[in-house]
Amino acid sequence: SPEAVAASFQEAEIARQTGRDGDALAGYRRVLRTVTDPVQFNNPWFSLEELRSGMLEAYEGYMATGKFGVAVQMLQSFCPLFPKAKTTQLTARTLQKWGRTLLARAEGPSSDQSEPARRQGRTQLRRAGRAWEDLADLETATRRYTDHLWNSAEDYLAGHDYEDAVRVL
Repeated sequence: SPEAVAASFQEAEIARQTGRDGDALAGYRRVLRTVTDPVQFNNPWFSLEELRSGMLEAYEGYMATGKFGVAVQMLQSFCPLFPKAKTTQLTARTLQKWGRTLLARAEGPSSDQSEPARRQGRTQLRRAGRAWEDLADLETATRRYTDHLWNSAEDYLAGHDYEDAVRVL
């Protein structure tokens, strides 16, 4: 029912604000499963735009607190609420920021955590490279196509995936 969807969204918001990320993700997924066609979305408790802005706000909250893994998991449920290209772009940016953050942490004083953080950072950057490449495939007829390919190549290079970087370039 529309009431259950609105309640699930509010429950997810409260869970996110209190740091219960697993409960928040479950609530957001319950809400997003009800949006099968955005054109036909109808809920008297909130509009489609309010739902979109609420989901983006939650995503941005996870990004701001450095919970990149949770943000990526959340993005996996964003279609069809958001177009595939928008979701792919957000995923690429999230993975890119995650990878760069991990590499920046590994740059500090050498510790037992430096090499695992460096490895994980490069892994996330390779994933970002793949996401940028997917976005380029989705937007081949746009002016942003070459920018997406360039971002892909840069992230592949930063992730030490030289073969894919050369292929994309």
